[in-house]
Amino acid sequence: MMDTLIVKVVGMTCGGCAASVEKALGKVPGVMAVKASHADAQATVSGEALESRLPELRAAVENAGFDWFD
Repeated sequence: MMDTLIVKVVGMTCGGCAASVEKALGKVPGVMAVKASHADAQATVSGEALESRLPELRAAVENAGFDWFD
């Protein structure tokens, strides 16, 4: 079953930042698609069992140099 999460990501200032977030989140197991927007300060993540992967998703965003906002 495919899940979709919309997460707030603080610190993206350009399209390159959004691309970095997309790349980082895309490496998390179970993630099938990511679309990040610096203008909206969010990323939409689609995949399987995402709720159980929240710590990994958060770590991916933070390791890419951005802040995850709950």
